[in-house]
Amino acid sequence: MQTLKPNLQIDETTSLNTKISQLIHALRKVRCLLVLDNVDSILSSNGDNSVATSKPDPLLQIQYIPGYEGYGELIKRIGESQHQSCLLITGREKPPVITEIEGEKLPVHSLKLTSLSKTESLGILQVKGIDELDHIGSHILIDSYAGNLLFLKLVATTIQDLFAGSIDQFLEQGTLVFGNIRRILDQQLNRLSELENILCIG
Repeated sequence: MQTLKPNLQIDETTSLNTKISQLIHALRKVRCLLVLDNVDSILSSNGDNSVATSKPDPLLQIQYIPGYEGYGELIKRIGESQHQSCLLITGREKPPVITEIEGEKLPVHSLKLTSLSKTESLGILQVKGIDELDHIGSHILIDSYAGNLLFLKLVATTIQDLFAGSIDQFLEQGTLVFGNIRRILDQQLNRLSELENILCIG
């Protein structure tokens, strides 16, 4: 709000609804792009070990981490109000309120990003400084990470730093899941519901 209205006096005792109303009023006057990046950081599920639930549901139920529920109201109000701005939310999971307010003929839409193509994946390796793009190893690498942008960036950096850019030397180690990749996968697996875990194992 202080960015949109530098002269506005912020009253910390004002209710959340009033603050959201003030923001929407500002969004009607100024055209801007608001970005909530990695919204997963304020979400939890009954599969998430970091959040205790009294009665686990066999189906995944995404909810806000305690203290962050106000984001749901913020997203809903921005999605349902008339204004000239745009809110972009990125994440691996969809905030619960999005399901309620999105629609083909509504202003709120979801875009599911798919994995990179072979050509795009090779492009990522190239900008990371990997030169063995015509080598069979680069295709094995891309297939191993299923065109996942983040994993390809992480592994390309590791290949550059630890294996002097040699994909073959990296593949010879036989360890595709390591460091940050393991941490990210663990986080994603911990968020799965009991049913999803059964389907993954099956």
